[in-house]
This record gives sequence, structure tokens and C-alpha cells, in this order.
Amino acid sequence: MRRRVRRTTALWVMAAALAVTAAVAPSTGATAAPVVSSEDFEDGSFDPWTVSGGPTVSVVDTGAGRVLQVAGRANDYDGIQSPGLLRPGGTYTLTMRARLAPGTTGSADIRFVVKPSYTWVGNTTVTGDAWSTVSGTFTVPRDADPAGLSVYLGSGALSGSSAPYAYQVDDLVIEGGTGDTWTPTPDPAFVPGGALAPTSEPLAAARGLGNTAALTFDDGPNPGETEDLLDVLEAQGVKATFCVIGQNVQAPGGAAILRRIVAEGHTLCNHSTSYADMGQWTQTQVEADLKANLAIIREAVGDPRLPVPYFRAPNGSWGQTGAVAAALGMQPLGLGNVIFDWDGNDQSVATLTARLREAVQRGAVVLAHDGGGVRDNTVAAVRTVLAEKVAQRWTFTLPQGGQLSPVQQDIPGLKDVLGRRGIEHVGVAVDQRETTGRSAELLLRHFNAMTPENAGKPESVQPVEGQFSWQGLDQLLDFADANGVEVYGHVLVWHSQTPAWFFKDGTRDLTSSRADQALLRSRMRAHIKAIADHIDARYPDGDSPIWAMDVVNEVIADGDNANPHDMRDSRWFQVLGEGFVDEAFRLADRYFPDTKLFINDYNTEMPEKRADYLSLIKALQRRHVPIDGVGHQAHVDVARPVQWLEDSITAVRRLDPRLLQAITELDVNLSKQNTGADVSSGETPEYERAFADDDDAVIELGYYYRDLFAMLGRQSRSIDSVTFWGISNARTWLRTWPLPRPWENPLPFDDDLQAAPAYWGIVDPSRLPTRPADVLAPRIADTPTVRVTVRGRDRAVKVRYAEPSAIDTVDGPRRVTCSPASGSRFPVGTTTVTCTARDSSGNTRTSTFDVVVTRRGR
Repeated sequence: MRRRVRRTTALWVMAAALAVTAAVAPSTGATAAPVVSSEDFEDGSFDPWTVSGGPTVSVVDTGAGRVLQVAGRANDYDGIQSPGLLRPGGTYTLTMRARLAPGTTGSADIRFVVKPSYTWVGNTTVTGDAWSTVSGTFTVPRDADPAGLSVYLGSGALSGSSAPYAYQVDDLVIEGGTGDTWTPTPDPAFVPGGALAPTSEPLAAARGLGNTAALTFDDGPNPGETEDLLDVLEAQGVKATFCVIGQNVQAPGGAAILRRIVAEGHTLCNHSTSYADMGQWTQTQVEADLKANLAIIREAVGDPRLPVPYFRAPNGSWGQTGAVAAALGMQPLGLGNVIFDWDGNDQSVATLTARLREAVQRGAVVLAHDGGGVRDNTVAAVRTVLAEKVAQRWTFTLPQGGQLSPVQQDIPGLKDVLGRRGIEHVGVAVDQRETTGRSAELLLRHFNAMTPENAGKPESVQPVEGQFSWQGLDQLLDFADANGVEVYGHVLVWHSQTPAWFFKDGTRDLTSSRADQALLRSRMRAHIKAIADHIDARYPDGDSPIWAMDVVNEVIADGDNANPHDMRDSRWFQVLGEGFVDEAFRLADRYFPDTKLFINDYNTEMPEKRADYLSLIKALQRRHVPIDGVGHQAHVDVARPVQWLEDSITAVRRLDPRLLQAITELDVNLSKQNTGADVSSGETPEYERAFADDDDAVIELGYYYRDLFAMLGRQSRSIDSVTFWGISNARTWLRTWPLPRPWENPLPFDDDLQAAPAYWGIVDPSRLPTRPADVLAPRIADTPTVRVTVRGRDRAVKVRYAEPSAIDTVDGPRRVTCSPASGSRFPVGTTTVTCTARDSSGNTRTSTFDVVVTRRGR
């Protein structure tokens, strides 16, 4: 006779799955979360918050009270930012009232943004008509670098306009827990769940690409239904994840079913000892329950070290559970796509079957139940849909996170393969997470160099003037030093991720006056000297692992402007002019005499930006600036011609063959659009998949890496270093910035640290699958505006222009046709020329440029 266990809890509240709140146990009585910061601006100040970006920030009187006003907003980050208010592991609620300045037409999005992950919190659309409340919660990863943690007010462009605007803020409050004051109870005998590098945020995405999903079943084991379900899974050869309840394991028959689940290769998930709602529990209470359930599970199976790499909160009520589960070695598992097969919903076989068909989507985690009630209809739905999906060649895998596959030992190391091709330094951008566990193992197997991803940036090193934070940087340098890994430093002087105080005298913006220039130069010198002094003290023998350093980063704009060499109109440039680059290199040469000094920029493969980059480098050399090397970031997209990057490498070598060259931040996105790597642009462009099929996308990426590294092999006499921007696809910034892009897989190693097609494109292209159908249009080179003058009263003039080049990643150079054609008569004024290129598969791309005709003397 089957034993059925019914849920005693109320209907799930689905919104609770998304809420991560700081709370206390019911037994102690509800208390308010601690207030970390509260600003109503009534005292006329916004201290301790500081200005972010370059707006005018003031406290204004509205007649109903004082509010903060941000005027001249032109970038996402223009506003204010917090000092070090957040702590690793803490859960915070962030709230403010916001509106556009009264009288402003249109709307804009305003949100909190948490750095260094650039996570949006509470994004809300506001207008100038009324106040809106912006509120959200955020749990800081326990392994976050405290030096890099801060919050700024982010904002989007005004609807229908890119012009600067003003917005207002009031009642700005941050409240929550200081999570790093809690750690698991010391217990040498405790065996963690088995997840490697779990995050406190629940994950709800399946591993793998293409037609892949993860099946998860909650609330068992349940005699009868769970056994029937296991029969179905076994018949189809499918593995699943079972989130088990301790009281059901201990019930009659439960332990035997659990042993069968494990024996048949399924994965376990801790679902607590009972069905209790844990959303209001303290961390200590959560810890006790999760440890108790681990003990129940392992005792039932007879394995005291059995991996239980996932945790799912009962009722989807998270509270403090996510952070505690991660600390205990279990990856919190989000609800994903649910089929609503619990009490109070329509649970007919037809309904559940239809819902399950809809829930099985690419990359989805699917949630159904094998316990907590009568689940026969759920089993029937699984039997039908699973047979259908297997017949359609779907793959069922594990959720992301959790227990990962081991680092592959039977494949060649990238550093060895590329070293034989003449590339001396093969590096990867990392943070402290890559200094332990499997990520560290992968790093040491494949790379002989590394770049601190964020720990060396100005805001991380010196968030407050004169107050330096070395923890993150030291951990990376010590790891490198201990393991014989060389370090490419990043970065001394940059317009972005540099605290606003650099460019302030109190609350006043620095100008180009001599006094202000002297102040900014002294700050630059103090910053660079402090880094050098700290490293010299840490490595007194002079044998620092740093072999090279980005001295200045991203100093060239993406288009024409009035500055020499089209230099970016940054605050560094506005105060010091072009000479700030010279000053930075001379200081770096003084304080880092044994380090190779690089200039670095993105989009250097673009023909127009290439010319500006070379122009600046020539000017630096004419002024005898001590520059050793030129960096090409190579944040590229899968349709960007490799030839353009080769042309840039060749151009630098022709300028001066003594200059070292490096590929400094390599990744290849799989989107139709690529705006480069300008994290401070203030714009939020739309992104679309370049491929409808994810499997096709990663295979095509493998062919792109094949062509890219074939080129770099040809250019190895010029290229001293190649650095990949991330250890694996799970750690790429492209999936989150400037908006979620889950389809991005831009690196040689996949989410599980296994070799992806991009790896084989580099190492052995013969192992790549058949190339997919060509869906990428040719790329047309940007063309600058053509300017012509006419004499007298002529109303038009014949204009000849050079047609832009176009290259297709499959077909190579393609013919471009432009209209009006070169040699046509162009009237006085501005005429837009449209150019078109088509490849052999029929993919077409158009681009435009302007011809501007003016009369002489005007």
C-alpha cells in the first residue's frame, strides 16, 4: 500500500521565490533590520555619499522639503555613489523615492547599481509628474572583495532623447545585515554539500546548450510515485535532481527509495528536514536544519561524504537560506519553470502534461513534485512529455552550479600549445575566486599569466583619498608569486571605475586652471607611487610577479571629436589635456622601472579608431614618453573580421617594431551588436542573439577562434601576450553587462570548466563539428564623414570618396555598393550615403556615412 504524504503548508506564494530579505526567527519576535544609511537631505548635505561621474549634484528646496538633484545627467553612472557601506554575505534592502526634475518631458529608468558586479536593483521607470518608489534587495556574495563593494544610482536615457537631464532623489535608505559577521559553526567533522564555488543567489538555468533542460523533483521521496518516476527516468535514460525532505527520508520506505535514487545516478538536493517556511529564520537556525538534513540523507544512503550539491528553500521562501546554503557548500536552486502541481491548482493529467510541455524550454530548470501529496498525475505527465522530448533529441542535464566535472587532464594546456607558436604569456583575467579550488587548478594547467580583473583598478585600490585597500590585490599577487604565474597589471589611470574625488576639490569640480592641474597631477603621482611602494615592500627582493602594466586605458573616443587624436573627453583630459598620458607613463617609468608599460584600448581593430590610436602613439614617441607596449583589448564579436585586428598589429609593428604588443582582454560575443567595452558609456544598447540555435553559435565561435589564432600565430613575432577575459563562460561579464545576455559563451572553457569548441578552435580545429549554415552578414568598415568645399555660387559638386571595405567571416572580402555612388554630384549640405554588402549565402548588411558640402568662407 502506498504511503502518501500531504503538504501541510499553504499554497506557495510564487513572488516569495524572488524575495531575499533580512529577517529574524519567529520565536524572537520581529525586529527592524539595521539601518546602514539613511539620507533625507534636510541638512543640505548628502555625505557620506559622493558624486559619481560628472553631473552637477546639489540639495534643492522643493517647498515641501529638501531633495537631492542630479543635473546634467549624461551617463548611466552620473549621480551619487556610496562609500563602503556593504559587506560580503550581507542582504540589503535599498529604497529611495525618485522622479525626473519637475517639468521634464518623457520618462527614464532609475535604479540602484551594485558594484563590482554591476547588478541592477529595483529598476523603476520615473517621470517628472510624481514621485516613484524604487526598492529592491541584494545579497552580496560572501566571496566578494570588500574594497570593490559600493552602490551608485544608475539611470537610463530620457525616452526619445539622448540629451542630458536632471532627476531628483529623496528618502534614500539602505538597511540590512552585515553578513560577514556570520560564519558557519566551526565543525571539523562537517562535510560540505559538495558544490564548488556556490553563489548565494539562487540559480535557475540548466547546464549545456541547445535543446537542454534540467528536471528537478521536490518533496520526496514518496513510496509509489517516486518509484514510478524513477522507472520512467530509467526507461528514457534521463537523469534528474531530487530535492528531498528529511522527514520523508526517515518515513517507512524513504531510505530505500533514496538509495535507489543515488544508485541510478541522479543528483540530490537538500530541501530541509520538513516543510517549514524558513523565510523568517535566523542564519543559525537555517544552518542547523540544513546540516541536520544532510546528516539524515547521508545516514540513509550509508555514505558520510555523499555529495548533496544543491539546496532549494521550501515554499520558495528564501530569507537567509541562500547565503547559509552557499556557506555550507550547496548551490541555492531557484524554482525555474513550474507546472503548478500542488494543492489548490488544476492537477488533471491533461493540464499537467500541457504545463510540462511548456515548461521544458532551452536552458530551463523544470520543477515538478514527487512528494508532498498525491503525484500520480505528475508522473503520468512526465511519462508522456519525457518520451516526446527524448524522441526530439532533447538532453536532460543538471542545473548550473552544484557539483562540477573535474578539470580535464587529457587535453593540452593552452600555455603549452600557444607557447610553441611563439606567444610567451598566455593569461586570464581573474579575481580571488580563481585562487582556490577547480578554477585555480584550471588556471595553473592552462595559463602562465593572469590579470587582476578588478582588484587593481583605482576605485578598488584607493576608494577614499589616502585610504588604500590591498586585500584583493595582495591575494592575487601572492597566488601568482607562489605558483610561478606572471601578472599583467590593470590599471593605473582610467576614466572609468575611478572615484569621483580624484576630480574634486571638496565639492567643486576641478578645472584646467594651473592650481587644479597641479592637484590632479599630485593625486596621480600619489596613487601610482603608493601602489609601487606597497608592491616593493611586499616583494623586497624586487622580484614582483608583475611583468607588465596597463598605464592608461581607453583614452581614444569611438568617433570624431575636437580633441587631438580624437581622444576621449574624460575628466583626465578636461583637466590636464593630452599630457595626462605622458605624465602617467613618466610616473610609471619612475616607480615601476622593471615593468613593461602598456597603453591599452578597445576597438583598436576598427580602421578609424586604429588611425587615432596610431596617431597618439606616434605623438608619445615624438615626446620621448617611455612607452613599451601597445594593448589591443579584442572585445570582439563573432562577425568582426580577424583581418582588421591583423591590420592593426601590422600597423603598430610598422610604426615601431620595438614596441611589444598584447591581446589584453580577449572574448568574442555571440550577439548581433557589439559596442565594444566602454563600461561608462551611459547607454544601454539592445542586444540580440546572432544565432537562433545555441549549438550553432558555439560551433561558429570555434571557427572564429580557429581563424583568430591562426592569425596570431602568423603575428607571433609581434604578439608577446594573449589574455582571455575570464576563466570560463560562467564568469564572463558579457552575460550581465549592460543587460542580461544568457546566450553569451565567449571563452574557451564552458560553465563547467570543460573545453568548449572555442578551445578546440585554438588547439586542434580538426576536432570541430561541421560548420553551421552561414547566418552572419559581412562587416563593413566605418567610414568617417567626407567634407568638401565648393566655390562661388555652385549648388553641387562632384565628390569622389573611397568606398569602405567589407569582409565576411566565411567568404572573405566582399564588394560594397554605395548610393549615391562615388563621383556623383552632391548638393550643398549633408547627404547620407548608404552602402551595402552581401555574402554568398545572401546575408546583407548596410551602413551609412555622410558627405558634407559647404561653401568656402562659411
